[in-house]
Amino acid sequence: MVKNKGDYQVTIATAQSRLSSTDRPLSKLLHTPAIDLVLRTLERSLFRIVPMQIALVATVTVGLLIVCIAYFYGYHIASLNVLGGVFILGFIVGAVYEYVRALIRQVK
Repeated sequence: MVKNKGDYQVTIATAQSRLSSTDRPLSKLLHTPAIDLVLRTLERSLFRIVPMQIALVATVTVGLLIVCIAYFYGYHIASLNVLGGVFILGFIVGAVYEYVRALIRQVK
């Protein structure tokens, strides 16, 4: 992480000067303070790595299980709407796991 704001701006300006003319406006837009604040907030709340990984594993596992059971018993799968709920539940379990793990590490 950059230590002060001046260094950060110099680093961003240097990196943007090396970008192509089509990528530079997008980079300038993404590095505005408002969008940077929104992205950092989302990174700390919804876009956590561990909950997303646990949710993905749970969704794929339950999805494969549903497909295999349906194939074995000869059913046709009309929709897999349940997978959205499984993803949300997996994300919640992952968030709780990450929170508890952070509390345990902090105690030590």
